[in-house]
Amino acid sequence: MVSPTDEINVDKYVEVLQFLLDEETGANNQHLGKVKLMKLLYFADFDHFVKHGKSITGDTYVKLDYGPVPKHGSEMLDILAVRELIDIGEAQLFDYVRNVYSLRKPLMEINHLTADEVATLTAVVNKWKYHTRQEIVSASHGDPPWQLTGYGEEIDYKAAFFRRNVVLSEADEEPEPMPINPSQRVS
Repeated sequence: MVSPTDEINVDKYVEVLQFLLDEETGANNQHLGKVKLMKLLYFADFDHFVKHGKSITGDTYVKLDYGPVPKHGSEMLDILAVRELIDIGEAQLFDYVRNVYSLRKPLMEINHLTADEVATLTAVVNKWKYHTRQEIVSASHGDPPWQLTGYGEEIDYKAAFFRRNVVLSEADEEPEPMPINPSQRVS
């Protein structure tokens, strides 16, 4: 199986989405709609997998037109709405209707995320918060996990190790290079 975990912790996933939708983190701004939100989840999960060997949400991603999409992302947004934690609306943006999300109350405390997971989410938000939907979609299309996967197929987390510039903190050791399969060598 390509997913690094077998089960999704719904409360943790909901907390990840609350973190990303909280205006205090900076991600929920004029550029954030559903497409960008799904890409933020993707980059957070795959970046965390590279550094820590597991994703944050435990979700599996599929290659679709606008980039990697978490299988349970929409379902988790629905859970947030049912729990009355968010309001969902729409905004016309030129020729595109964008989903708009707002938390009903700020995320007051973090109960389900580790310090490392919060650090990864913060780094992803800081990197992408001012980028548009199209910019983050283009970046996800240039990411090896998306490029190495067929349309509609599940994306293997291990493909993230094919990224050229894996950013690690100064405290981390450099990862061992992945062995190259002789059939993949370019002559």
